[in-house]
Amino acid sequence: MRRELILIAFTTLTSLSVYAQISGVVVDSHSQPLSYANVSLYSLPDSTLISGTITNADGQFSFDHANSTGHECLKVSAIGYITAFVSPVKSKQTVQMQSNEYALKEVVVSGKRDIFKSRGTDIIADIQHSRLRDFGFADDILDKLPMVSGEKGNYQVFGKGTAVIYVGNRKLIDPSELSRIATKDIATIEVISNPGAKYDADTHAVIKINLKHQHAKGLGGMVAARDGQGRRNYDYEQTQFTYNTDKVNAFAVFSNSTSRYSTDQENTETTFTPKHVWSLYSNMPKWLSTYYDQTVSGGMSVNIDKNNTLGGQVTYQKETEHYGGESDNLISRDAVLYERMKSAINARSHYDQWQSNLYYEGRIASNWTLDFNGDYLRRTSHEGRNNAESGNLTISHDVQSTNKTTYDIAAALVELEYQWCKNAKLRVGSNVSYVKDVKTYNSQDDTSTSTNTALTSEETKTAFFAEGNMTLGKLSADAGVRYERLKMSYHDDLNHQYLVDRSYTRLYPYLSMSMPVCNSKMGLSLTTKVQRPSYYQLRNSHEYFNKYETEAGNPMLLSQYTTDLSYSIQYRHLRFSLAYQWIKDYIMTNNVVDQEDPLHLLSIPQNKPHYSALNGYLSYNNTVGIWEFYANLNVMRTFFDIYNTDGTLANGKRPYGVLSFNNYFNLKNQWMPYLWLTYNTDGYMREYRVKQGFVVSFGVTKYFFKKAVFARLSVNNILGTKERETRYASDYIFEKERFKDNRNISLFIRYTFNNKKKYNGKSAASEEIDRM
Repeated sequence: MRRELILIAFTTLTSLSVYAQISGVVVDSHSQPLSYANVSLYSLPDSTLISGTITNADGQFSFDHANSTGHECLKVSAIGYITAFVSPVKSKQTVQMQSNEYALKEVVVSGKRDIFKSRGTDIIADIQHSRLRDFGFADDILDKLPMVSGEKGNYQVFGKGTAVIYVGNRKLIDPSELSRIATKDIATIEVISNPGAKYDADTHAVIKINLKHQHAKGLGGMVAARDGQGRRNYDYEQTQFTYNTDKVNAFAVFSNSTSRYSTDQENTETTFTPKHVWSLYSNMPKWLSTYYDQTVSGGMSVNIDKNNTLGGQVTYQKETEHYGGESDNLISRDAVLYERMKSAINARSHYDQWQSNLYYEGRIASNWTLDFNGDYLRRTSHEGRNNAESGNLTISHDVQSTNKTTYDIAAALVELEYQWCKNAKLRVGSNVSYVKDVKTYNSQDDTSTSTNTALTSEETKTAFFAEGNMTLGKLSADAGVRYERLKMSYHDDLNHQYLVDRSYTRLYPYLSMSMPVCNSKMGLSLTTKVQRPSYYQLRNSHEYFNKYETEAGNPMLLSQYTTDLSYSIQYRHLRFSLAYQWIKDYIMTNNVVDQEDPLHLLSIPQNKPHYSALNGYLSYNNTVGIWEFYANLNVMRTFFDIYNTDGTLANGKRPYGVLSFNNYFNLKNQWMPYLWLTYNTDGYMREYRVKQGFVVSFGVTKYFFKKAVFARLSVNNILGTKERETRYASDYIFEKERFKDNRNISLFIRYTFNNKKKYNGKSAASEEIDRM
């Protein structure tokens, strides 16, 4: 396979061809790219329609099979703009549109665009025509999109799971890059709830950020800093330089961040054994944690000609974490105090990571385009932890443990796309990857014997996919299939034996359809996805947590499969969607009693046979004068029952809901106050019960010096709302209440000059990196 990939890339680079075409870019009155505008090509003088298309997220369009003869006319139209006609037509042109405004005495009524559009069951957010365009950076607005929640590079799509983030066609490797993408440079953001066959089978949702077409040349740069204060201080600094010409785009980035938290947490664990009811209450006030992260990245893209681009990027990242605190523990048996135990934990971890990407994208024939990406990643990590325990039944002792891990990942991805005709295209591709993971674990107790484990795992994945898109009248359909073969081997290096040595093969189908009905748009999609266990879940080590609990991995863990059927409908600013999911071999943490008196629990991930879920979503947004608001309601009902050994139901059936109401006020002189309100109900999701909560945040943004300087003052979680949830297993209940210092005030300032970074490489190892 490796030889085949090298041959494809070499053949591509040595046989490039240039084909004539009519192309251009559509911009608005401020010279900003205009996405999704209709472009039609007519012959003159009979005005016969030759072809039609729409502009992409960068405002670009092209007619690949049409040459300019001087006897054609372009017609360009978009909602809210005066229709433009261009004649004569050149091989390449820029079409500037003017807003369609009607003056009615002292009131000006302008054409409005829908901020959120539907494409099948996906959502396309038009950022450049919303208040979000002047808000700051990408990571400041992603969790304000419909169905999206999360922060700092870790985002979830409601009911679907963790989303993989793309910038254009490039898979995001470094989450901190989201803090370097200015919202003013974003054209649209796509929330893809059912990704197609070209995405990894382990990708359950995608957030795709499409940037505006940039014209700036020369040297550019950006300097940004953020400082915040809660119980403790946190800060972030970032510097970026770019250099652009018609042929070359080069960039270098350095970022440094320090996050300091003071966390309060209370846990109550209840375990039911045949003879007793055990309770373990832990109070952990003001645990201190500090994170340091430094990232250096540099890369270059070279336009070989207008149809072919070659680029590369190298990134080094170093992260250090230090956390610890004291825990006061009360252990009760049958409601009678059994032991009072104190523990003090001090832990420190760090990792170093190098990652490189090489890519090529271009047109290799009039109807064919090719993308090639190669990745290599190496990460070394080390974690040390000391747990000092003492109690009236526990001899004072120290438990010291260390974890050392080395990851090596190599991957390659090839995609070919064929434009069959105006209304149909086909994409085929292949993805291969190799992962080697070496773990060693050592635990030493000064009152007992030590524990040592060592595990070497190797995985090889080979995937092929094919998908097509066709438009028949008003009906648009996408269909595809992905084939993946995964070979896994896990070796116990101490006992010299294989724990796992097997292969998995599976087909993953995909189907999506959409069409307009009256004044609404409807979409339907069907996918099958997999969630493979993380390398940490597959470890063979048993790790000391406290006298009464041990945590372990499970090398025999199976992959989890999800079949998803989704429906959506949109009418103007109102959107509704409904999804049904069937999950097989669900992975959940179980707490097994391996000693009843005194109690000892083993926490281990295991597979459950199956469960199903129903997810509903409703959103509405509008603009009234200076006020722009977004209202979203998400509701989940999981059909997941956990029974105790006596046959009683452990968890509940009440649905879980989240309601958000985000408000932006566009005032004079580029002042923009905002108010965010979020409320979640008390309800159940699988084995979890989430307690109700209400979060209020507000702030103001402002541009200075002709938008060269941007500032934002934020006040977050002013009510100090805590995270409260309960986890259920058979004969086991775990209740948690935590406040992670997220009530704070922060000031962010950014200075930008001529800064335009453009790098289109994708990650061929996206799934493997996510599982780390």
